[in-house]
This record gives sequence, C-alpha cells and structure tokens, in this order.
Amino acid sequence: MTETFSNFGQTNLTSAINNSTTSITVDSASSFPGTGPYRITVDAEIMLVTAGFGTTSWTVTRGQESTSAVSHLQGAAVAQTLTALGLTNVIDDRVTAGASTIINAVDTQGAIASRPSAATSGKLYFPTDSLVVSRDNGSSWDNYGPIYKLNPPTISGWTWMNQGSFGTATQFVDCAQVGDSGGQGGTDEFRFLYTSIPSPSGSWTITYSGMSSMPNNGAGSYAGIGIGNSSDNKVILFVMQFSGSDYSGYGYVYSGQNGTPGGNLSTVVGLKGFPSPQFYKITRDGSNQTFYVSIDGRFWKQVYQVANGSSFVGSTPDRYGFVMNNFNSGSGASAWQTALHFQIV
Repeated sequence: MTETFSNFGQTNLTSAINNSTTSITVDSASSFPGTGPYRITVDAEIMLVTAGFGTTSWTVTRGQESTSAVSHLQGAAVAQTLTALGLTNVIDDRVTAGASTIINAVDTQGAIASRPSAATSGKLYFPTDSLVVSRDNGSSWDNYGPIYKLNPPTISGWTWMNQGSFGTATQFVDCAQVGDSGGQGGTDEFRFLYTSIPSPSGSWTITYSGMSSMPNNGAGSYAGIGIGNSSDNKVILFVMQFSGSDYSGYGYVYSGQNGTPGGNLSTVVGLKGFPSPQFYKITRDGSNQTFYVSIDGRFWKQVYQVANGSSFVGSTPDRYGFVMNNFNSGSGASAWQTALHFQIV
C-alpha cells in the first residue's frame, strides 16, 4: 500500500464523532495530500484515511496500530502523522522483497536482460545472472563490478587431517583463513581441514572462491580445496600449485593422496597461468564427479571428470574442505589461503 504525505497537515473536526463513526468532516483539507491513503491522529487515536482525498469529507478506518477508537469532540485537532506502520509501509514500498517491480530504490529480481528501462535516478538493480550491479542515472544504466554473491564458510567444528604443530584456521565475519604458520622443513606437509558432505550419495555442487599465498620453494607447494573419503582417507585435491623460481601459478587436479604426508600423489590435469582469486567448482550427479575452473566465477570450464565409484577417491566422497602443503619448505615458511566463498548445495 503506497501511502502519501504532506508537510504540516493540520485541521479540526467540524462535528463530534463517536467510537464507530467512519465518515468525518474537517474544516479544511488544503494542507493534506490530494491522493491517499494517509494516516491522521485525532487526540490519541490513529486513523487511516481511505477516501475523500482533496475534500473535507473523509472515509476513515478507526483505531489503527493498536490505538483505541473513541469519541472525539467538535473542534478536536486533526494532524497527519508519520507513524511506525506508515514508515514501515514506506520502506516496503521502496524495497519490496520478491516483487518483480520495485517502486523506487532496489530491484533484486530477474535476469540482466529483464532489467527495466532507466527512469529513476539512484535506483539499483542486482541481476541474478551477472557480475555487475546497475545504477540508474535517470536516463540510462551505469554498470559497476564485478560483484559476487558470496557465502563465507563457517569452519567451527571442522576436522583436521594432519594438522601437526602449524595448521591454523581462523574465522572472520566475511571469510575464513586457513594456513600453515611455519614450515617444518625437510618433510611433506599435506593438511586437510574438512567437514561432512550432507548427502554424499546424492547430487551436490561445491563452489569456492579464494586467494592463496604459498612459499616459492621450487618443489610445488599448493593450496586449494579437496573432497575425501572417510573409509580409506583418500583425498582428491583441486589446487593452485606454486612451482619454479618465478612464482608461476598452476591449477591442478590430483588423485591418490592417501591422507598422510608423502602419500602417492599423481597429477591428473594441470592448468598454467591460473589467476587469483581462484574459482573452483566440483559437482556430483548420478554418474560422475566433475571439476571446473573459472576466471570470473560466472563462466566455467570443465577440466576433469571421473565416474562415481572410481578408486580415484574410494567409493563415495563424504568430506570436503581446504587442502594445502608447504612441500618441504624451510622452517618459518608460512602458507595461507583466504576463502571468501565456500558452499555446498
């Protein structure tokens, strides 16, 4: 309901009314809106004017917002008032959740192709299939971005595999940071911080976006995400690997990691020149587990696929989480990844 307002709307009743009167007359309507509805107060009662706008004879709904309908004397003061419910209605009119048309401020619905014509300066449009947010400048749309819808992971209660002395995890409001606070030196340092996949044998999609910082040890330190199996502790790694003297980045899918340092690791696919932040996606349907990468979080490229039940990760993955490895880095060499988004649906 779109309510209307005016400044200094004040008048008086021309005749007394009882507690059931729904038609009132006032001395003047010149300071009140010419359209409605709008709210008025008479003594301690709030009324909603629903008809008669622009005239001195109004139809009213009595006893609004938990006030009592009571008798009022001739000459009682009548004033337009911004009440609690009136203000709520103003906000609802401006930002209407779930509506296809928003009156003034924000429309969060629809595809970018369904964005309405620009006409209201300051209006924002958040499309569901684009990385930009559009702002109406009164005559056209200005695009800003890229902007992502993020679901920061909540890592409370997650479990470490091979945490050792240096595996750390810190929860922030807008992200989670998982790291190795200092290399052990001379030993493989694979670590896996995981939680359960809610329905392992069903269909699911894991998406991740984050940034990694790894020591440049020339041997292939890595960080990213993984899915694992509790029956044999196997883990599939989907990671960014840092290798070589130039800090070059490579995206890899690994198989065969047995959950212990130095365990049978083999490369399935490698992608050179992977940017930061990294975007990973792993899906499981009735037939396969499929791995995807993206440079922008919108358009995805399939890089690997394995049939369900393959020995690649045991029978059925039932864990997912963060993986990293300093890979023989000297003592004090720290490694971190910051996850802005990590979600399974």
